[in-house]
Amino acid sequence: KEPKLLAYCLLNYCKRNYGDIELLFQLLRAFTGRFLCNMTFLKEYMEEEIPKNYNISQKRALFFRFVDFNDPNFGDELKAKVLQHILNPAFLYSFEKGEGEQLLGPPNPEGDNPESITSVFITKVLDPEKQADMLDSQRIYLLQFATLLVEHAPHHIHDNNKNRNSKLRRLMTFAWPCLLSKACVDPACKYSGHLLLAHIIAKFAIHKKIVLQVFHSLLKAHAMEARAIVRQAMAILT
Repeated sequence: KEPKLLAYCLLNYCKRNYGDIELLFQLLRAFTGRFLCNMTFLKEYMEEEIPKNYNISQKRALFFRFVDFNDPNFGDELKAKVLQHILNPAFLYSFEKGEGEQLLGPPNPEGDNPESITSVFITKVLDPEKQADMLDSQRIYLLQFATLLVEHAPHHIHDNNKNRNSKLRRLMTFAWPCLLSKACVDPACKYSGHLLLAHIIAKFAIHKKIVLQVFHSLLKAHAMEARAIVRQAMAILT
């Protein structure tokens, strides 16, 4: 009961102090500990209330605090929880409300802009060279966030009238290991990468050889737990 009561008190403080983002993030420890009490109220607030109640500038502040959060005690598991329970639901809600342009900042596919969420996410958060050391959960939710950007804001990533740029290349490099059986074993992670690549294929001019490679890999999918993601990816490609 004590952890639940403490979480209630801290959540009530967060509801009145949107600026205390670090405390909000720390509350996610409730999902990583082995507590016997029910913490559903936290999940409902983060996934349902934050998307509806936070304005554009407050959602942007959540993202940039996540990027700059260097607390050594705040590990990859908690970073995955920030994406899962806070950022991904909040950004999806804003995209579906038509608020994407305000939320992301000015599109600048060819350059780096510290005010552009798309630019900062691709250049600072995604790191293809370090993903082999990432937790599967962190990779999954990073892939999901990247998929949201490609689906709802492709013009922030690449101009189809120009040659493929570094942002698009970096996205593809991050997703590519999901096509390699040795590099990606977890089915949810593997096919989240396939889904991102399917959206990239749908939005940008991608070489036919890559399209066929992704399609053939999806045809060989047999993991029951990833069936919904595979169906989504196949629907995009067919």
